Amino acid sequence: MTEALRRHTLVWLPTDHGWLAQSPALAVRLRAWFGAGHPAIVARRAPGMSAELLQLGVPLPPDEGKQRLSLSAPHASLLRCASLPALDAVTPVAPTAWQVALRALQADAGRLGLMPRVFGALAWQALTSLPYLHARSDVDLLWEIEELDQADTIAALLSRWETRFGLRADGECRLPDGTAFSWREYASGSARLLIKTDSDARLVARSALAGDAQVAA
Repeated sequence: MTEALRRHTLVWLPTDHGWLAQSPALAVRLRAWFGAGHPAIVARRAPGMSAELLQLGVPLPPDEGKQRLSLSAPHASLLRCASLPALDAVTPVAPTAWQVALRALQADAGRLGLMPRVFGALAWQALTSLPYLHARSDVDLLWEIEELDQADTIAALLSRWETRFGLRADGECRLPDGTAFSWREYASGSARLLIKTDSDARLVARSALAGDAQVAA
């Protein structure tokens, strides 16, 4: 059996075969999208979906209504796949006013041995050269962590960074088993957290998350 790719993995597909749009009306736009060399992104699998299939999304830019096109594809149809871009790779396409702040965040994370990756508007603008960013855009970051103590470190780092630069950082921390959660919700001290995996999303007690992290380690 083919090993399933995790959420947030980027995949490139052929222009006109090997994938199935959620509706026929979307197929024309998706053919043009893949024909331009743009990727899709792995999303959470639908209930009962075969592990041989990938659930994918293509988020269109704001001038196309910010639609998220949904499709599925077997692993065998992929041309290639890649991780999300690292923060330093996308900083040059960010608004000039953001770039000092993003470089500072990259430096602070590096000193802690962390490497944030980017999804959301900033990543898609870097990947496609299409206009995704606007004045109210957030920076969406994925932090791959080994243990929950690192989530505490990330939460403190981002809280200081937001205060210093007046920008907003959203995104997730993800444990080795694929369990992901919002860093902001985690920092709030909430007794229950929404966790996301490659196949579901559910509320769990904070104490259960700590137990899962120990098992994964």
